Amino acid sequence: MKNGGLITTSLDGEEELCFLRLELARFSNSLAEREMEMAEVRLRLSRFQSRYYARVAPKYMALDQLRARLAELHAQQAPLDDGLLRAARQARINADRTAREFRDYDSEGVGDDEPPPVTAELKQVYRQIAAKIHPDRAEDREAEELRTRLMAELNDAFSKGDLHRMKEILASWESSPEAIVGQSPEAVSRRLSRTLKRLKLKLRYLESEMTQLKRQELYRLMVRVQEAEAQGRDLLQELIDELDREIARATAELSAQKEYRHVKD
Repeated sequence: MKNGGLITTSLDGEEELCFLRLELARFSNSLAEREMEMAEVRLRLSRFQSRYYARVAPKYMALDQLRARLAELHAQQAPLDDGLLRAARQARINADRTAREFRDYDSEGVGDDEPPPVTAELKQVYRQIAAKIHPDRAEDREAEELRTRLMAELNDAFSKGDLHRMKEILASWESSPEAIVGQSPEAVSRRLSRTLKRLKLKLRYLESEMTQLKRQELYRLMVRVQEAEAQGRDLLQELIDELDREIARATAELSAQKEYRHVKD
């Protein structure tokens, strides 16, 4: 049918369901491919990170410690020089930051903060959400799995006093396909439409996440290292060799400064 120069079509119930199922299959395949690509990139980056921190981290730590000691020694020799004092403080901050970064990069860090107080509002919102998403209300296995996961997230948010996150969980449930019950063509169509929307959003999210990941300095270094390896070069070893030369120079300078101070004293 033509409408203002545009050709429009109207799908009956069965055609609409068929179209939605075809779209779901297409986006499901695209999403599976992107998730596999993301998993592969994360694995490669994780392995490279382990290599990088194991081989290079001790060098950076040693070099920054030497630079801090040198800066502090210079500041001690000229205690009235504010510039040298600031440089020494900054060098020590840099050394401590490097040590923390390389020593604790793979630790999750356990906080020891006291749990927030449980308010009446928090308990009321929890009861309202739990009544809607509790797994016991599921009509099928897929809905039960989602309800179980959201219930676990709700409990975690409640334990942290995170009211905003609790409301986000409720919104996530209310917009999910599993929140629609029944087997009528209309209900099935609404579930399929919501599922399709969720797949599209997840695909866009993964594409954005991949873009951000590839902008990371560590990822770019990994790519350069792998390109160099393809040419028979060990770029990490070259970096280590350069750091060793800087460490040797800093060590020699520190020894000379200590000797000069000893002779002067």
